[in-house]
Amino acid sequence: MEIASKIMTLIEESEKTLIIVSPYLNIEKWDKMKNCLRRAIERNVEIKLIVRKNADNNLKTLLEMKLKIFYVENLHAKVYLNEKNGIVTSQNMIHYSDNYSLDIGYKTESKNELDELNNYISHYLINDNNEETNNVNKITNKKSALDEEDIEYLYELLSQDFSKVENSRVYIWSNALIPSAEIFIKNDLTIKVFKKNKIHREQLKWLDDITINDFNYKYERYIDKEKNKNYIYYSFLPNEDGNVKKLHEDYKKLIKIIISKMKEGIRNA
Repeated sequence: MEIASKIMTLIEESEKTLIIVSPYLNIEKWDKMKNCLRRAIERNVEIKLIVRKNADNNLKTLLEMKLKIFYVENLHAKVYLNEKNGIVTSQNMIHYSDNYSLDIGYKTESKNELDELNNYISHYLINDNNEETNNVNKITNKKSALDEEDIEYLYELLSQDFSKVENSRVYIWSNALIPSAEIFIKNDLTIKVFKKNKIHREQLKWLDDITINDFNYKYERYIDKEKNKNYIYYSFLPNEDGNVKKLHEDYKKLIKIIISKMKEGIRNA
């Protein structure tokens, strides 16, 4: 009961944006929650709802509210987020869970933690370019074979090689390893390049110049320049679901190559 109350308070306090990540969702008989969302809509809050693809969800009321709904394969995270607060919890937005499930949650107002949550959501869960006319966005998530335990193990291995990596429990990241860029690792390895950086075009070229030989896996490259107006995401995606130890070997080697390329490029710029 208390977690749901905190979630509803977070919705009521939202001013501009509200993000709800709940793999399973049903509020058809939950009038208090429906009223919270309706009041947010009346305040012109932009609401983004992220649910699990192909799950047995009842979204009738939410579709009638014309919310943006994103469908993500294999979604397991539950996150509720506005401009100032975030709640990470085990509770889905289901009335039954509020009454009968034993759940736990963590609320944060930390700017760093809110930034991490927003980075995770914008990179892995939302793609604003796929919007459909019925306000329903259907996307296939990037390969996400690594679960929380795999991420923890990969973090333990990488932290022995690089001191400046962090573990958010759903991905590994660092804003200090690569000059003028950030790195994110889930199943793929992604470099977040800042468009405001004067050398960001050169950075993309340096990444293009990297030759990937003698790795455990073959890698495809994917560049997303449109998802976010401030960043460009440059990803190296393994061509199959990865074994953690083999991914560690690959990513350790790849990160060292990227660091070397970036430093060399900056020296010669």
